[in-house]
Amino acid sequence: MNSDQRSAVSDQAPIASRQSPVANPQSPVSDLPDGDPVCVYAILPAAEIELPSIPGIDQTRPVYGLAGKAVQAVVSRVRADQFNQSALEAGLQDPAWIDVHVRAHQQVLDTLVATRQPVIPLRFCTIYRDEAAVRAVLTAHEPALVAELDRLRGRQEWGIKLFVAQEALQAAILTQHTEPGDLTFALLSVEGDDAALRALQTRIAGMSAGRAFLLQKKLDALVVQKADEITAGVVEESHAHLSGHAVAATSLALHPNPPGMELNAAYLVAERELDGFRAELARLGEEYGGAGVRYELSGPWPAYNFIELDLNGRGNDQ
Repeated sequence: MNSDQRSAVSDQAPIASRQSPVANPQSPVSDLPDGDPVCVYAILPAAEIELPSIPGIDQTRPVYGLAGKAVQAVVSRVRADQFNQSALEAGLQDPAWIDVHVRAHQQVLDTLVATRQPVIPLRFCTIYRDEAAVRAVLTAHEPALVAELDRLRGRQEWGIKLFVAQEALQAAILTQHTEPGDLTFALLSVEGDDAALRALQTRIAGMSAGRAFLLQKKLDALVVQKADEITAGVVEESHAHLSGHAVAATSLALHPNPPGMELNAAYLVAERELDGFRAELARLGEEYGGAGVRYELSGPWPAYNFIELDLNGRGNDQ
């Protein structure tokens, strides 16, 4: 979940967002005519599988299917006194509360994704006043929901993070010039500055420490510049090659921790292409691993980053 988490408590809460898996606040739940409200986790095809028995976000009530004609919502009841608007706003200021409830929400989605059926994931704490409100949304948007599920069928979201250890890359730049047989030599030999680096290294090696100082500073600057160029090239090539094995791909925000992240991307991969996707990732890791490059694969995830449906009637690019 994103750090700027919000919740939705509403008659007609928006269900999915490409930008964030968290809904915006809506009107509060109060004076519920039929008891506790309903938290919605995902939309699935109707009656394709028997839903697993797992708890919802309040930890005490299991999820169940609320069926329309062609689709079903995966829901659970939540206690109104703990999931009304004021309680949610207080909870979302408490890291411990967020951790427990987001984990429970994610466990439901992970369990559904593991069934390998198409899943439209909903944002954390998408809460409706009652079952009738959920059914109304299913009915109003059934054609679009069916089309979205058909688009996601047989496809999974996978995440790739690419890290570059700059010290290792810079060391490789200085050493690989004398080892043209190495796998990373072609990567490290950038036309135009290769000879300059070699010449500087040779001159510095023959000088006293005092005389070599300024040339060493120049060499260090060239190495940093070259490392930046190589990093940009590796990121571009990696994303392009991995995207070639995906139905769709998108770059996500980079995170400062752990350090060295240069690519954070999501890929919607057809199951039949998954072996090729993994093989391409392994090839990239072998090719660039000697230059301080590391890849991290995660998934399959709920396809939050590839949901094209907006139940408010707007496209994602509007």
